[in-house]
Amino acid sequence: VVFVANQQSGGYGQHGRHFYSPAESGIYLSLLLPPQRLQQLRKAGLLTTSVAVILAEVLEQYFPQVHLSLKWVNDVFMGPKKVAGILTEAVYQLGNPAASLIIGIGVNLTTQNFPTALADKAGALGGSVAVERNRLVADLLVALIGMLADYADGRYLAEYRRRCFLLGRTVTVKTTRGIRTGVAVDISNNGGLVI
Repeated sequence: VVFVANQQSGGYGQHGRHFYSPAESGIYLSLLLPPQRLQQLRKAGLLTTSVAVILAEVLEQYFPQVHLSLKWVNDVFMGPKKVAGILTEAVYQLGNPAASLIIGIGVNLTTQNFPTALADKAGALGGSVAVERNRLVADLLVALIGMLADYADGRYLAEYRRRCFLLGRTVTVKTTRGIRTGVAVDISNNGGLVI
């Protein structure tokens, strides 16, 4: 099941951060996947990294003048600014050995006039370049559905690693065990960041 919105008043990303989603200027969609057994959810890191690769590739078809890079695990960047985000969430029911995954995607296509707090961090892909949003969404969904059949074997990891601009950089990560700082050296075979 796919939900597509023209705008969002409560769009959010990782850690509940607000995702600015004004009307007529972006793509805001959620893809609800069929329930999966809990053991399969161990591949969730591969799912998010694979979605990021597919999203970047489809967007570059529509905006061939740009090169998109990825920030682990779920952000798409054009130069120094974030232009898209991905959020993968699981929905559980008590006593059920399965869970449904929801892939949320927000893309700033022609968004302008970002709120002051985002102006230095967020950007848009096209500015004045008009694209047919419905066709882009359709092409993205076809690519994502094709990816769902084979992402778990890790076939998108090499491209993810190639696009990930954090590798080789010093990073600070907040974990349940505190704040960790180190050099991002690789993306593991399950989609995790190796520091």
